Amino acid sequence: MPSRQDPPRYYSTCRPYARHKPLRPVFRLFRRLVSACVPRHRTLWAEGVPPAEPVVFVCNHARAYGPLSMCARFPRNFRPWIVSNMCFVRQVPAYARVDFWPGNTPFQRALRWVLSVLIALPAAWIMTGVEGIPVYHDSRVLETFRKSVQTLQEGKDIVLFPEIPDGTGLYLDAFADGFVLLGRRWAAATGKSLRFYPVYACQRLRTFFVGEAVAYDPAGDGAAQRESLCAALHAAMNGLRERADKL
Repeated sequence: MPSRQDPPRYYSTCRPYARHKPLRPVFRLFRRLVSACVPRHRTLWAEGVPPAEPVVFVCNHARAYGPLSMCARFPRNFRPWIVSNMCFVRQVPAYARVDFWPGNTPFQRALRWVLSVLIALPAAWIMTGVEGIPVYHDSRVLETFRKSVQTLQEGKDIVLFPEIPDGTGLYLDAFADGFVLLGRRWAAATGKSLRFYPVYACQRLRTFFVGEAVAYDPAGDGAAQRESLCAALHAAMNGLRERADKL
């Protein structure tokens, strides 16, 4: 008797796996329309285009500009890390009311409530369309890393935005360092070193400045690398920002 084959499993943002390969023709049309509205960007590589192996790009947020420009114009096949609250319709409003709009007058609170409800469905639809990797901040973070390793094994890059939000729609000049653990997870799954590239998305110059890679050493101390690799990428991004400011 022929052996029974397991059904194919495809990537899914909101579920462990999808049984069918998503086609998303409406989203593809939407993405083309959005891309047409975003000007073309240059990509300047400090050390040349990375080889065929998957890598991680660590990018500045710059409010919505960083994610929007990267998804529309960055010349690599990738999945972005996205805060999990923006991936599920029921969680979007509460998150958006805190993180998106400042102001605390009665009118601003009412407007914030209405807008947060209106964007919930389209926001979750877009995050699913770009095949976002939901980032959790509790024990479910294991799912974040599982989906990230799956993405890299498929040969796709990962783009993430580690700047810490300040709660007013802006971002602090500091990185959350949890993303470095992805290097350890990748090493455990493949025995390979994962490379992280700093990226500064400059709206004024319509340019992506990509710095030199910082590699995770599978044989090194995990805790020490979490601090040192994060600090190196943070310094590199600041260097790219200073370079852009001089042009």
